[in-house]
Amino acid sequence: MTSRLRATILLSCALIGHHRSAGALGASWESAGPFGGSAQVIAVDRRSPDVLLAGAQNTLLFRSDDAGESWHLLPFPRHYSGTVRAVMIDSEDSRYWVGISSEDPSIAGLWESIDGGEHWLRVSALAGISVESLATCPGNPRVIAAGTRRGVYLTTDHGRTWKQISPPHSFDLMDITVLAFHPTNPAVLYAGTPHLPWKTSDGGLHWRPIHNGMVDDSDVFSIHVDRSRPQTVFVSACSGIYRSNDGANTWRKLLGGDFRTHTILQDNHNPETVYAGTTAGLFRSLDGGSTWQRMSAHSVNCVSLDPNHSMTLYLATQYAGLLKSADGGVTFRSTNRGFVNRQIAGIVEAGNTLYANDNWEGDFGELFVSTDQGREWVRQAGADVFSGGNLRAIAGTTEPNLLFAATDRQVLKSADGGRTWSALRTQPGMRRSAGRANSKAPALQILDAFVRNGHAALFAGTDSGLFYCAEEGLDWEEMAIAGRSSLSVRGIYRSSTVSGPVVVSTAEGLFLSKDAGHNWSPMPSPGRGYAVYDLALSGDANGSIFAATSHGLFRFSDDGSRWQRQQLPLETVTSVRCDPNRPDVIFAAQYGRIYQSRDAGRSWTALPAEGLDGSVVDRLWLASWLPDRLFAIVQGQGILYLDLAQPPRAMVGSVRREAVSKP
Repeated sequence: MTSRLRATILLSCALIGHHRSAGALGASWESAGPFGGSAQVIAVDRRSPDVLLAGAQNTLLFRSDDAGESWHLLPFPRHYSGTVRAVMIDSEDSRYWVGISSEDPSIAGLWESIDGGEHWLRVSALAGISVESLATCPGNPRVIAAGTRRGVYLTTDHGRTWKQISPPHSFDLMDITVLAFHPTNPAVLYAGTPHLPWKTSDGGLHWRPIHNGMVDDSDVFSIHVDRSRPQTVFVSACSGIYRSNDGANTWRKLLGGDFRTHTILQDNHNPETVYAGTTAGLFRSLDGGSTWQRMSAHSVNCVSLDPNHSMTLYLATQYAGLLKSADGGVTFRSTNRGFVNRQIAGIVEAGNTLYANDNWEGDFGELFVSTDQGREWVRQAGADVFSGGNLRAIAGTTEPNLLFAATDRQVLKSADGGRTWSALRTQPGMRRSAGRANSKAPALQILDAFVRNGHAALFAGTDSGLFYCAEEGLDWEEMAIAGRSSLSVRGIYRSSTVSGPVVVSTAEGLFLSKDAGHNWSPMPSPGRGYAVYDLALSGDANGSIFAATSHGLFRFSDDGSRWQRQQLPLETVTSVRCDPNRPDVIFAAQYGRIYQSRDAGRSWTALPAEGLDGSVVDRLWLASWLPDRLFAIVQGQGILYLDLAQPPRAMVGSVRREAVSKP
């Protein structure tokens, strides 16, 4: 996605709010996953341990009422530049506190809910300030501290009033990454920064650095004070894990390595048991930190314990979502049903099976499969089978189990539904000469596949041209686009018919081929300075092409040389899709609002928006054999679907505009 589109989206999200569609009553968008992804924080309600909160990037906030067995997305204000850095369930009245870190002051700050997360208010004293950490005093839960990028803030009256207790102009105490109270004395507070830890013993009047025995300039990620022995303090930093037995006057290093320790937590029922969540996995010590054993290899961002059952712990991981252990970390299982924070790149079909890929999950991306018509997705393959390259795109065919994938510089083939992969014999841009391949292949950006004359044919868009292969990699032909070579091809769009036209989007604009890619002609822009985000070819008799742009939806037909604006609200259209079986049926997305046309774009109706509130749809998609199920790839939320059994109602209150021709 371009930075221009993302900036437009951020502005729109702030204005959209909670939109309710005038579509079919009772219909709503359902989350299909793939469940899991990146989780930042997790917290347990001490009063009701079956209630959990989990936060992620994109200000996604989830709640579980059954100890993690299922999750539902809370109606927290959505913003794609914000990250949930801290969540806390108040031990006095179970209200929710959420700290949001963001460069955008409209979302950054501390948020509060007193009704289980259904409604939220931002604390005015911290509005616009990124909140990185929260801590409550165990001996007095009405005392809460917030660590921000502007220092330490404190409330002693359960959040009614807040004041800054760190020096307001102190560079050393400006960015507070973590806080921890003395278990009984609220005047004693520890603070971590990207440089070193600090301590106040008088409620913030005076602060002193506490780094004797610690590697200089250590980023501090976590601080934990032993409740039964307050002089014992644990700190995790980029240089390792440290322990102090004298109230943080001196430190002794316990564990270090080529990893970062994001969180350290002690079992209150068994003080000698300490957990450390690191980028190299979860470590556990049964002797107060003297020796450690790695319990899980997943990169861990946060650890939380059940207050009543110390053997039950939860992990918020970087790639595997949420994990739960009932035996003190010996074994873990995924508890992600309903929780999803993934950036899905695309959906394809091969036969009657659906596939999706996330090209930035883990190290190199993952492939997911759905065998139940897209209602649920499971992991099919990961980096271990993609030859060590980042998975950038996938392409399906009408043949069952036949898939192709593009990594950074290789096209791969799978004949078993994505379980195993092998590189094609030749690659785009690498012609064979005297039995040897020539120079380094260009970087792949997009891939398209289809069956022609009994063979799988391929288009590969690269950073230096468009390539075509007629028979599964036997040879690749570079296709000169309107006399230009080495164009960076960003998108390939075909109609539902194999012999239909093809459009490519490049760094120099759009190009159209009416003869399957052999000859190309430049297409005019829908408007000067307009960004084109998606294209759809309808396959109708007029050869209609629809463009989703920064200034609305446009249509281009064979019988003219200009684009016509469609009758939708005049704002960014993020995606457009044509029904592969019904050429007159078109769908368009404007952020979280979806419209449908049943007459080739002459009139539009609004589809239900329940489930898309405040979201941004990156792509719409339909399977050729599922005519009444519409899929939406949503930023940060994976894949959602809407069943179209009930017809939508006409748009209510939308502005109707006449078509406008644009040169």
